[in-house]
Amino acid sequence: FRTDGQVLLRTSVALGSALTLRPSLKARRTDWNARRDPDTGARIEEPISRQLFEAQLTMTGPTFNRIFNTAGSAWLERVKHVIQPEVTVKRTSAFDAFDEVLPLDPGVDLIVGGVTQISYGVRNTLMARVRQVDGASVMQELASLNVQQRYYSDQNAAKYDGLTNTSFGSQNTLLPPPSNFSPWSVSLNLTPTPTIGGEFGLEYDTRFNAVRSYRASARVMQPLMELSGTWNKQQVIPGLSGYSDPRYAAHTVIFNGRLKKPGGAASVSYATAVDVLNNRFLQHRFGAFYNAQCCGIAMDYVVANYSHLGVRNDKRFSLSFSLAGIGTFVNPLGVFGNNGRQ
Repeated sequence: FRTDGQVLLRTSVALGSALTLRPSLKARRTDWNARRDPDTGARIEEPISRQLFEAQLTMTGPTFNRIFNTAGSAWLERVKHVIQPEVTVKRTSAFDAFDEVLPLDPGVDLIVGGVTQISYGVRNTLMARVRQVDGASVMQELASLNVQQRYYSDQNAAKYDGLTNTSFGSQNTLLPPPSNFSPWSVSLNLTPTPTIGGEFGLEYDTRFNAVRSYRASARVMQPLMELSGTWNKQQVIPGLSGYSDPRYAAHTVIFNGRLKKPGGAASVSYATAVDVLNNRFLQHRFGAFYNAQCCGIAMDYVVANYSHLGVRNDKRFSLSFSLAGIGTFVNPLGVFGNNGRQ
């Protein structure tokens, strides 16, 4: 097991109306009840501890903006374009036993110490005062475009920065190659209305002049219905360590849908994940929920395909009950079929 705790101090200082400084200090301690042998990778039943100190300074601005009048438009009163550069400098104290840490969670365990990291980028935002049906108008962000890159004083930090656990991926875990610079990250967000939105993003490698990965998502949120979809594609780049092997390629589509009763008292949902590259479903999930004033019941049925991980498929059905003022009770009824994963 592992324990992790941290203390964060931060503040914000405005230098005029166009420039903002946000300094912060963080102290973090992590303890593991076991470690691993850095040469063989074997588990050793000896505790290990880590103390990290992190100093960070973020500078936002100077901010540039321009307002465009949209006279005659039935939708927009006026549009505001904001350009906002941002630079962040972060220094993490040294930790010499990185190779002895058992990686339970990449976001906690795989932090490289003794690194100076500099992030820099520009955010473009389109904001508008939008007319409502009742004649009133509200300020709303219509679109934003973010472009960002990071520099690392230690090339190994690029391998682990931003790693998170994911349910769906290629058969082999992909670690980005060591580098002093991350790929350029480009993200475009569109929100034409408060209930409809989408995002498109990519990572561009300047050394190989190639796109490492694409991603896109869309969502529709209505009183009786919620729909969302996500698309991810990871490219094969010859010569780039970790990306030249076709086994690391990935192409997935995830869909979520939900029908609900006004007020949220009842709903039914369905979700699925598809491996487009290998033409297979990764998961089907069905759910139902009903809630009265005194109590509620929820049902969940999952069919998961783990064949790409070398594990048999899994089917699960579960029920949970909630009582007002008492809490929630979960009773897994077991899994069905010839399952290899419990």
